[in-house]
Amino acid sequence: MYAKIMLAESDALVRAGIKLLVETDSEMKVTAEAGNAESCMEKLKAFDKNTEKDSGIPQLLILSIPMEGGTEEQLMQECKRRIPGMKILVLVGRDGKMSLEEALKAGADAYLLKKSEPEEFKAVLKIIITGKKYISSDISEKQVKKHIKGGKNQISVPNIPQQNAAENDGVTKTAKSSELHKFRLLTPREREVLVLTAGGRLNKEIADLMKISERTVKNHLTSIYKKLEISDRTQAALYAVRNHITEA
Repeated sequence: MYAKIMLAESDALVRAGIKLLVETDSEMKVTAEAGNAESCMEKLKAFDKNTEKDSGIPQLLILSIPMEGGTEEQLMQECKRRIPGMKILVLVGRDGKMSLEEALKAGADAYLLKKSEPEEFKAVLKIIITGKKYISSDISEKQVKKHIKGGKNQISVPNIPQQNAAENDGVTKTAKSSELHKFRLLTPREREVLVLTAGGRLNKEIADLMKISERTVKNHLTSIYKKLEISDRTQAALYAVRNHITEA
């Protein structure tokens, strides 16, 4: 079984690239596409008319900003009105004019900058599908805290400090040192499992590559979660991405 995704992106080549990236995960499939706001709206209306009899309605809309031919906020609001259960991931590029505040107010479940790493993008898809919200790791801590305070929904946010001027602060350095210490607690085999997990490998694939049993892989993951103080493989993947861990 896979999660059904609708992809709205104005540029055909970019849309094809995002689709390929999404479908590197066997649990995700792009089942509908739109190249402009009008096309996206028409597809949403069609899904709305078939909500009672069609199980093929996408669970997630990936909306690339800016979107040709329409007001993105209106499009998002219409999406939530017609299909309340559909999640929305907003992808914002350098030319995008939608702020974090505007996106969340319009109904976005996630706000991600296009300069984000592909692995973060893939991990975010799974976070949204599970019902959580997500804010890009490149968004400032001040902006994030503003929207978490008093919020009812759980928002996944970066727990790894970003490399910027704030690193000169002693507290930030201590936090980074703590994350490095956690990673050093992992055994060589656990580090290998972490890297493969971050690469989107399933337990069976990891077991085959490492020539161990799936049970052993699960045991390694349990140990990784405990040592890194995380709760699932999605968080493990994000940990690896944000710390630039690409090899054991």
